[in-house]
Amino acid sequence: MISTPHKFMITVCKLSNKPACIVNPAEVELQKYLLAGACWVDVTINKPEDVRVLANVFNFHQLSIDDCLDNIHYPKVEQFPDYLFIILHTVEVAPAAGKFSTKEADFFLTNKHLVTVHRGESKRLLDIKERLIKEAFPTSLIPDLFFQLIASKYTDEYFPVLEALDKEIDGIEDLVLKGQTPSQGDSNTLTSRILRTKKRISMLKRLLTP
Repeated sequence: MISTPHKFMITVCKLSNKPACIVNPAEVELQKYLLAGACWVDVTINKPEDVRVLANVFNFHQLSIDDCLDNIHYPKVEQFPDYLFIILHTVEVAPAAGKFSTKEADFFLTNKHLVTVHRGESKRLLDIKERLIKEAFPTSLIPDLFFQLIASKYTDEYFPVLEALDKEIDGIEDLVLKGQTPSQGDSNTLTSRILRTKKRISMLKRLLTP
């Protein structure tokens, strides 16, 4: 099982009939690996200097590199001459009564490669990496189709959250429609539940509307 520690790390996986991965190659070795064919390069960052590889090896624009260091609270797509820069958010915690948290991942999609950048461990990307090594995906994936596959996995994670929020809203409606005057403690609890649910819905709207 691949383990991604909470420190700078690069994993390079070939998108070919026989997927293979190398971990933490030197920049010269990474460049040779990239010339050999389509690859997925996954970069775990911890400090600002960790993104230097994005400029040194891939020549990505500084604006999109800077975005990798910021916490962007909404998804977006930006087109540059040689690549697309995409920000997506995945649900990293199983929902409970509508409770969830999200994690940002940044994608650089070129004609030849897909580069993903994130802070700390990404459970979703780790799972995809392990499945790729086991050849659980179609062979000879091209980068744009591989990105589409990852994006669909991200999208699927929102449905359980929406279902949990529906149940929470139903529970609140049941309390309101009982028509009983709640005690002071119950009133505070109900108000808190309404405010928490409203905040979570606003977060989902910010993530899903774009």
